[in-house]
Amino acid sequence: AKPMVLTTEFRIPMPLTCEEYKIGQLYATTQASKLEGERKDGITVTVLRNEPCEHPKYGKGQYTLKEYNIQKRLPGWLRAVAPSSGTIVREESFNCFPIIYTEMSIAFFRKFKITIETHHRDGPAEEDNALNLPSKVLKQRSVVNLDISADAASSDSQTQYTELHPSSLRSARTGRGPLRKHWQKKAKPIMRVYKVVTAQFGYVGLRRVKQHLDGCFSTQQHLGV
Repeated sequence: AKPMVLTTEFRIPMPLTCEEYKIGQLYATTQASKLEGERKDGITVTVLRNEPCEHPKYGKGQYTLKEYNIQKRLPGWLRAVAPSSGTIVREESFNCFPIIYTEMSIAFFRKFKITIETHHRDGPAEEDNALNLPSKVLKQRSVVNLDISADAASSDSQTQYTELHPSSLRSARTGRGPLRKHWQKKAKPIMRVYKVVTAQFGYVGLRRVKQHLDGCFSTQQHLGV
């Protein structure tokens, strides 16, 4: 049987330029890792490789190979049946900004793979097909619009960072913020992040895993990752 394929496109407007975003991306990634480490159900990250690269399609960039131990974040029903190898997510990423391409897999579930292609675009216009997806993919794609000013952090491990949330923070350097309702209509500058997440799996029940991971991706977007 052919594996099931699910495609979700996340669209995230940001109140800055692509060049500013590129500079801030490292800080945001570090903060996200720090927050994860402070959670009782946090994800353990191991960096195996981090080196310059040249992707055959996207050009020069930075290649990273990471392993995530997600045992504490898996639903109880999956933890009960998955061996230790089933809780390690392997991530290969090519950061060829403004395009980033990532593949994620789990060794134990050989028919399960997630690809993430992210494009960053300056300007206020929202594109309906920024990644030039073929018509076949567009028909089954779902779109999720994320607002970084919404859903302020509320968990105990993140409470101390609420003053850094876009709905509360005003930048002393740029004078931007805090972001209020419908901020996207007035923000200058503004850019958009388009992140297409494609999950392929040939196992009964793994659709629930994809839905769980979508929730994780949504959380990451609110951190600007």
